[in-house]
Amino acid sequence: MKLNSLSLHFFSAVFLTTSLAFPKYLQALTQKQLIENPLAMTITQAVALPTKNATKTGRLLVLPSRGSTFLLEDRRELRYRYQLQPIKSAPLAFVIPGAGATASSSGGLFLGEKLFRLGYHIVVLDNPFSWTFTVSASRSGLPGYVPRDTEDLYTVMQKVTDQLKVKKRITPSAYALVGYSLGALDSLFIKRLDDEAGVFRFSRLFLINPPLDLMNGFQSLDRLAKATDHFSAARKDRIVGRVLNVGEKYLTSGAKVDFTDPSFLLRVFNDLGLSSKDLMYLISKAFRDNLRDVVFASQQVKDLRILKNQATRYRRNARYGEAASFTFEQYVNRFLVPNVLNEEGVNYAVSELNERSSIYQFGSMIENDPRIFAVHSADDFILKAGDVEWMQKHFGQRFVLFPYGGHCGAMNFPQLSQFMSVAMKL
Repeated sequence: MKLNSLSLHFFSAVFLTTSLAFPKYLQALTQKQLIENPLAMTITQAVALPTKNATKTGRLLVLPSRGSTFLLEDRRELRYRYQLQPIKSAPLAFVIPGAGATASSSGGLFLGEKLFRLGYHIVVLDNPFSWTFTVSASRSGLPGYVPRDTEDLYTVMQKVTDQLKVKKRITPSAYALVGYSLGALDSLFIKRLDDEAGVFRFSRLFLINPPLDLMNGFQSLDRLAKATDHFSAARKDRIVGRVLNVGEKYLTSGAKVDFTDPSFLLRVFNDLGLSSKDLMYLISKAFRDNLRDVVFASQQVKDLRILKNQATRYRRNARYGEAASFTFEQYVNRFLVPNVLNEEGVNYAVSELNERSSIYQFGSMIENDPRIFAVHSADDFILKAGDVEWMQKHFGQRFVLFPYGGHCGAMNFPQLSQFMSVAMKL
């Protein structure tokens, strides 16, 4: 399904010249220290919030055996969020959030709300690289190898759709897929599976800040963590405490809270008074906490005997703390790669497994399918040399590059919402 010529003219004239549109957005930022700071903008992704969360929770038992996962029995069911249009035949859009994020993540609900306003039924899912999906729907119980993870996710998408068709009587006229960060990369693997199976025949894919080279993305997160490993426990507590205190101040003041207003974001940023190293710590902590949860959950599902401390009903902190000691690269090398090689009966190098989990293999698909759109930020720390040029070459006019935004911070930009409105129109 192709965009009509008027729509193409609209976003080639407006969105491919985002650098011309940004001065107006920057007027409120007298020093521009927020929007030109990729670390600060990355953190603003956490405040990409729906104006009103009107979604409901769906539950699905995907792997009945997970009911016996010690300490995690209550998460045996996969939970998803959904909101349905009054018109049963409205198109349905799946939203896949980033690494570690669940169906209740603010970013997923934020995008879901935008899609609902565009006329879609919406379903927000866990990312496969999350502790909740690890327990409820990952057959291996050890996420991180994207081809395997997305097979599990594709199965979940079909089961969720079947459940909503039966229980809510929806009859979607079309399907779309929106993902951000790792969820954007996952979306391309899902499309490839569906091209073979023909279940959904997606009318639109919209990708936000996908990692192109997955291992490089993991290593980028490890570098952020390494830069702040020397922080004392007191300093780390002060940073987190400062964020909580400032957040409480604004949320309880009764004043209007508008995270899409750059002048408001600047006030919050200035109130925080955090250095670049402090921001690095906050970002790396969020991702490393998610990794810790994945390691802990995976070893409760299937213990590889790598963690030496055992957990009981009343004592689990030691095992939890041990799970927190691993970097992303250590997780890949010590947990994931041996498991994948053993399951597939092959002897691939880590570099080859990374190629099988990265975006470059989809160049031809992206070039030849006018239904796939993408946005990225030039200052995203997960990109490496040549990645921007690769996206410009393969997406062509279906790609918007923001000069700023860090990793997924552009989700709050009005330009992204405008581009999504055009790209996702059926």
